[in-house]
Amino acid sequence: MKRLTILCITFMTVWLLAAVTPASAENEEEDVKTEDVTLTDEQKKELDAMYQEYFAVHKDIINKYVEFGIMDQEKAEKKISFLDKHYEKLKENGFVMKWDDKKHKKFRDQDKKTSDE
Repeated sequence: MKRLTILCITFMTVWLLAAVTPASAENEEEDVKTEDVTLTDEQKKELDAMYQEYFAVHKDIINKYVEFGIMDQEKAEKKISFLDKHYEKLKENGFVMKWDDKKHKKFRDQDKKTSDE
C-alpha cells in the first residue's frame, strides 16, 4: 500500500508539473537530442528502482483484473510480457527515453503543422 501511495503521489506531481509548463518549453525540448544524454550510475539505479516499482504495481493491477474476472489469463500474460520487454528496452537504453521513435514522428509533424497555421 505504501508503494502505491508513493507511486500515485509521484505521478500526480509529474502530471501537475507537465500541465503548468508553458508551451514554449515544449518547443525547446523538441530540439534536445536524447541520444547525447548519458546518466550516471546513481541516476540509472534510481530510475531502475522506480521503474521496477512502477512495473510491479502495474503487474499487480493486471493480476487483480484476472482475479476479478475482468481480463482473461492469456491477455494478462501478453500485457505482462509487453511490460517486461519495455523494461528491458529501457534498461538497454540506459533509462533514456527515445522520443524520436518513427511511429510517433507523424503525430509530431502534424502538431507542428497545426501550430504553424
